[in-house]
Amino acid sequence: MRLKPIIIIVSFFLLLTNINCQNDTKAFKNSTIANEPTLRLNSRITLSKSKIPKHNDFVAYSYNSEINGDELRIHKLVAKENDTLKIVDGIVSVNNINIDKGNNLIHFYKISKSDYLDIKKKENISDQFYAFPSGKDSVTVMIEDIIAEKYDWKAQRQIRKSGITDKTIKKLYGKDWNEDNFGPLIIPKNKVFVIGENRHNSEDSRYIGMIEVSQIVGVVIGQ
Repeated sequence: MRLKPIIIIVSFFLLLTNINCQNDTKAFKNSTIANEPTLRLNSRITLSKSKIPKHNDFVAYSYNSEINGDELRIHKLVAKENDTLKIVDGIVSVNNINIDKGNNLIHFYKISKSDYLDIKKKENISDQFYAFPSGKDSVTVMIEDIIAEKYDWKAQRQIRKSGITDKTIKKLYGKDWNEDNFGPLIIPKNKVFVIGENRHNSEDSRYIGMIEVSQIVGVVIGQ
């Protein structure tokens, strides 16, 4: 099966009234599932405008969308200037360090329809996480890795193999990469690479390119 990311909600809209603390912090409502399960949909997020962004911080940045125009988005900053980023079979490494290790992320898994209906109820999986038909008796679903491990489904994780080119990524980076096999990429001066925790449902630097440091407007400090 050729997997194509399903971008359901890609933007981080500012929906709550600001909460100012010495003109430094603001609170917003998170309206995207791109960073689930770490940043939950509809949770209130506190943003600091003065904190210096570090590796693995969630950062808010300005972005000009062809559809929505100027907007604010949020993703995890995983690589900075001179870092080497690489994704191999869906595992992200920066400077040869596996940054996914120990983190609960969301990926596509192919499971039986009956298993999905069972665990959807047991684990209270939101309807925001869609299931797609994948054969007569199977579905491909977005599931937290911790749930997949609980039910012994790790081997059923769907991975776009190396050599299968994503046209959007090819246009941006000029390489035959895809969302699960990407790089190596050395981050140039004044750029950062951001990525969502919901790896198959996030329009991040894999699809929109690297972010200018000057685009970053704040760092998430709590929710």
